Amino acid sequence: MHENRLKHLRSLRKWTQRQVAEKAGMSVSYYTELEQGKKQLNQTRMEDLAAAFGCDVAEIIGESQMANMRRKSARVQAKTEVSAVTTAAKLGQLDSAQLALVDQLLDQLLKK
Repeated sequence: MHENRLKHLRSLRKWTQRQVAEKAGMSVSYYTELEQGKKQLNQTRMEDLAAAFGCDVAEIIGESQMANMRRKSARVQAKTEVSAVTTAAKLGQLDSAQLALVDQLLDQLLKK
């Protein structure tokens, strides 16, 4: 879906694919394949293109995809925190009340 947005943003500015590629610091062939849907965007490339177009990443990938990325990031963060808490618990650094509180907070975080 990003390919339609990329082409739209480019046409609004009346830029060529070469101009976008140069502004975003990528090859013309790579940008062309992005616009054709043959390549997938990663986080770095999204940010490069957003900077080149002077817009938010959400304008390139769409709001629903942006929301999915935020949720995925929150889950990764929660898993990291769970690992840290588990390690602390194994080392005997948390008592049962602290562990119960952490469990409640993580449950709330994961429901978001």
